[in-house]
Amino acid sequence: MTFGSEDNSERGLWAWALFVAVITFVVFLPSVNAAFVSFDDDLYIYNNLLIRRFDASMIVSAFTEVVAGNWHPLTIISHALDHALFGLDPRGHHLMSVMIHSFNTFLVFLLTRRLYDEAARSGSLGIYSLSTTGALVTPIVTALLFGLHPLRVESVVWVSERKDLLCAFFYLLGLLSYLKYTTGRRGCGPYYIVALFTLLLALLSKPMAVSFPIVLIILDFYPLGRFGSSKGAWAFRRTLFEKIPFFLLAAAASAVTMLAQSSAHAIATDPLATRLLVAARAYIFYLVKTLWPSGLAPIYPYPVDPKLFSFEYLGSIALILFFTVMAVVMARRSGLFTALWAYYLVTLAPVIGIIQVGSQAAADRYTYLPGIAPLLLVGLIISFLYSGLRKPGARILLVALLSSMMALLSFLTIKQGRVWRDSLSLWSHQIKIYPNRIPGPYNDRGNIFRKAGLYDEALSDFNTSIAINPTKAMTYNNRGLTYRYMGDHDRAMADFNEAIRVEPDYALAYNNRGLEFMDKGKYKLALADFERALSLDPSLVLGANNIGIIYFKEGKYKKAEEAFRRALLINPYYAGAYMNLGILYLNTGDRSGANAALARAAELGDKKAVKILEDISKKDKR
Repeated sequence: MTFGSEDNSERGLWAWALFVAVITFVVFLPSVNAAFVSFDDDLYIYNNLLIRRFDASMIVSAFTEVVAGNWHPLTIISHALDHALFGLDPRGHHLMSVMIHSFNTFLVFLLTRRLYDEAARSGSLGIYSLSTTGALVTPIVTALLFGLHPLRVESVVWVSERKDLLCAFFYLLGLLSYLKYTTGRRGCGPYYIVALFTLLLALLSKPMAVSFPIVLIILDFYPLGRFGSSKGAWAFRRTLFEKIPFFLLAAAASAVTMLAQSSAHAIATDPLATRLLVAARAYIFYLVKTLWPSGLAPIYPYPVDPKLFSFEYLGSIALILFFTVMAVVMARRSGLFTALWAYYLVTLAPVIGIIQVGSQAAADRYTYLPGIAPLLLVGLIISFLYSGLRKPGARILLVALLSSMMALLSFLTIKQGRVWRDSLSLWSHQIKIYPNRIPGPYNDRGNIFRKAGLYDEALSDFNTSIAINPTKAMTYNNRGLTYRYMGDHDRAMADFNEAIRVEPDYALAYNNRGLEFMDKGKYKLALADFERALSLDPSLVLGANNIGIIYFKEGKYKKAEEAFRRALLINPYYAGAYMNLGILYLNTGDRSGANAALARAAELGDKKAVKILEDISKKDKR
């Protein structure tokens, strides 16, 4: 790999940008074979009825409905498009995510180069004012570090985080458009509208883009120098006035987000002092993980009782203060470090935990945009070293070391990608990194074992989950299901009762207790539980279907048909209800209705329906 002045031509720059995008694509390509995981993928994709169609009504629903406690309509539309193209084959969904990430790496290259050019043009790079060869190294290194870093895995390989990728794509386009608007000649005014529009698209993808207007002000300060003393107070006011539409969009998105998350009870209420300590630690935690990406986990547990005077919290606060003071002092000579540190602080602020959403202390995905700042600083340092070397042998050695670093990052990224290949791998990794800390991973892995018929392993995980947190109704319910499949109905009933005691409004526990009553022929009690479950959760298709089964067993075929039809109104893709309708119609002599219902069940993957249709066909031939 060599870098020469000829590489700085327009064609050469685009070639290098394409090069880093292709390398990123190749490194992430193995993740295309990953499955969906039981970590929000059910809510966003394989159990999300909203994305099963791609039409005008879906688009309206995407803008009017809250999914998983979030309002991000463009992301939902993206998932619906994937489903229209690939169905529920996860390979297509993963391929789209890898492609978007590769595009983002391409944009990071262009943005880094543009920022470098502006800083060099203003003469504000100071000691970083490098040769043209060194200037090419900066975007190459920065973009490769961004694209290949293991911290990107969560955003790329976890399909539910499509919102990260889309938000960043439009965010980066918006920054490039703003730079074109502020530095171009006459006729570049439309780029201001493009920047505003791309912010809107970024916000519709993920509200983390609310930092965009402040980042524009940071760019005005450095490298654009639009607040220079020679410009006067009028120029300062004008640049701020330009940002008003951007701030209005960000404020509107923030309000909608708060409403959506409040409606889903996703906002936690830990003491402010605790949240401030955790936020301070997170700022340094992400820098450490960027420099040393070890021990990456899907969930970083929220601390139980953080202490101000412990090393990790007091040390984090001290480092933040140190970097902030250094940024203020260095601003007098060059605004480079000041702008990078300000960008890092500002872009992380929406997810740093002051307003706490969820129970995690940090998340790899939160570094997707903020992580550009420290990586750009590393890119500048390597460029400075490269430009300072005059002997060809020394430069070759530096390139070899740099290539080795990129190879190591690629290896770590591919390795981390395997963590997300399926739910069992994901939760086993989480438990390995943080054993006995969080109940959820044990509960989720227990479900995987239960579905695989590994009941002893499932019970072990459910017992551990309950030991960590004995107030989770879901875990008692899942352990009860395990006992039910093992034939231990007394323990199953005890667990369903305990789930209802812990959480009286937990619909699934009523549904499953109803199944126990139904098996014992106690239809009245079973029907009461199924109706209770459906009243608590009107979207519980199992409740409506089970009500139909009760009526069918009692010979009340009309009511049974109504219940099965109700189940299909809740979920038009529920094969079980079509199957039960087919059996009902066979019993009432409606052969055409039975054939249609069973055919639909078979089309949706019900193997029992396929067998019944084959038997009917054989009888007809006789």
